[in-house]
Amino acid sequence: MKSSLLKRVITASVLIAVVVGFFFLRPIYLPLFNILTGLLIVVGGYELSSKLFLKRVNDNGETEYFATDADKTVMIVTTLSSLLVVPAYAVFGIITAVCVIVSEIVVDILITLIYKKDTSFYIKSLLSAVYPKFLLLSLSVANDLPQNSLLALIMIFAIPSATDTFAYFVGSLVKGVKLCPKISPNKTVSGAIGGVIGGILASIVLFFIFKPDNAWWIFLIIGLVSSVLSQLGDIFESLLKRKIGIKDMGNIFPGHGGVLDRVDGIMVASTFIAIIMSLI
Repeated sequence: MKSSLLKRVITASVLIAVVVGFFFLRPIYLPLFNILTGLLIVVGGYELSSKLFLKRVNDNGETEYFATDADKTVMIVTTLSSLLVVPAYAVFGIITAVCVIVSEIVVDILITLIYKKDTSFYIKSLLSAVYPKFLLLSLSVANDLPQNSLLALIMIFAIPSATDTFAYFVGSLVKGVKLCPKISPNKTVSGAIGGVIGGILASIVLFFIFKPDNAWWIFLIIGLVSSVLSQLGDIFESLLKRKIGIKDMGNIFPGHGGVLDRVDGIMVASTFIAIIMSLI
């Protein structure tokens, strides 16, 4: 138990140090966050597609590895798209990056038709094309905002983190009614409310630190909505993992699972924050 906790603490410390390092070096080279976004998309995209197309859990609860020609083709297309989407954004802009994702969706339709696969195969292909590429791309969009880009990036990481922390401690102390026992048995309604409070507080604190030219209540709303979206992203990934029959999306981070296990809430919240911060 202690060794497991120590492993989680060490891994979390390293992850925090890496993210802080990107923030520290950002003034020296602004597009540096595109590198971080690209790494998250490539690794996260592989985690998801490999679980959808290369592994399955049989009736005995054992993990089996399989790959039809259609599965291999989708994996190749997904990997190429993951490698291209951030460079396309960095060089040509958001429209070109979206075109890369749309092109992958079109190719997935052709693969489904050519190999005569059913609708479930295409749904998995569509999921691997959009999630996490489209959502994580919002990190680069936030990084390139003409105003308040640093504030937007910090909010993207701070609000979901505060949400998780408050949800954990409030849920552990108060307990009570389960939020969605069939999907995530440990989540409680009290924890969800505590998480929203944490997200709002994080947003308000950042407002007073950065003092942007906006009303404080706008950041209250941003914190509230971002916190809810962050928790929905967490629940969605829990549902997805249950459907696939796995505990974690990956094992790249000892004690913490994979990339998608760490950024599930951040992905959804970041999309909202990037859009809102570009409008205010």
